[in-house]
Amino acid sequence: MIPATSCAPSSWRQRRRGWLPPWACTPFRYSAASTMLAGGIPLKVVSEILGHSSVSITGDIYRHVSPEVSATAMDYLSTAFA
Repeated sequence: MIPATSCAPSSWRQRRRGWLPPWACTPFRYSAASTMLAGGIPLKVVSEILGHSSVSITGDIYRHVSPEVSATAMDYLSTAFA
């Protein structure tokens, strides 16, 4: 699990001492989630790794329409209606 409160014990100590802001690990979680989803990892699995209480939370926060997904959808529609 990738906890929201800490990426590593050292970062937790640094945040506690005021060296890192409380959101310091958020970009790493976002990158990890986005990369897993783009790689085809099921949303349920990503949700469990992140420790979310609901798959809908993961979907609402991390599943965005990437240019590649959008292009694939448009290609599909073009083929379906050709």
